[in-house]
Amino acid sequence: MSQSDDSSRPTWSPSLKPSPQICPRTFCFHFQPAGSRVAPGLHENVDAALKQALPISEDQCGCSFGVCTRLDALKGDRDWYEPNEPELERAGLPWSFFMAGR
Repeated sequence: MSQSDDSSRPTWSPSLKPSPQICPRTFCFHFQPAGSRVAPGLHENVDAALKQALPISEDQCGCSFGVCTRLDALKGDRDWYEPNEPELERAGLPWSFFMAGR
């Protein structure tokens, strides 16, 4: 891993697998970036969901299953990482890049 022009965003090398304790942020399906909107729960249709969508002011984990151990090793109940394949593909990374034990 190295730092990109934006010092808060690392650049990943496909040949150097990261620690499974690192939160992959945009490469995780649960990640919600600042400026996006989310409509938690189930909705009758897309229009109903869009009416309920709330703005996200800060980057955050949106996992509704529990606390991910990648965010909090002590309070987390398990590793909830789920690959965001389109983001991984855009970055030239394999789908299993951030998965533990692969």
